[in-house]
Amino acid sequence: MPNEKIKHVESGYTLPSEPGGNVTPFDRTTTATVHWYPDQEVVLEVDASGERMKFLGSDAGNPIGEPFGSLAIPLARAEINRLIKALRRARDAAYGRDE
Repeated sequence: MPNEKIKHVESGYTLPSEPGGNVTPFDRTTTATVHWYPDQEVVLEVDASGERMKFLGSDAGNPIGEPFGSLAIPLARAEINRLIKALRRARDAAYGRDE
């Protein structure tokens, strides 16, 4: 099964601690993987399952985020074409058109 992985790392996140405790720093990593099966289907998978994605609220110490696992989305040919067009438009708007 061929695939292509795109890894995105964001540094500098911290988990708030209990009053008087230590702050825990961590990096947040999200991976998008495109899997394709010849003559079958294409699947987009987004994974943040190994991350510390549960944050504590600053006001009452209540959890405001939940852990995120893996999400797999099978894509039809028409959906892939729309995604490609949308990504090209977004890239051109954000970074300028490739020559």
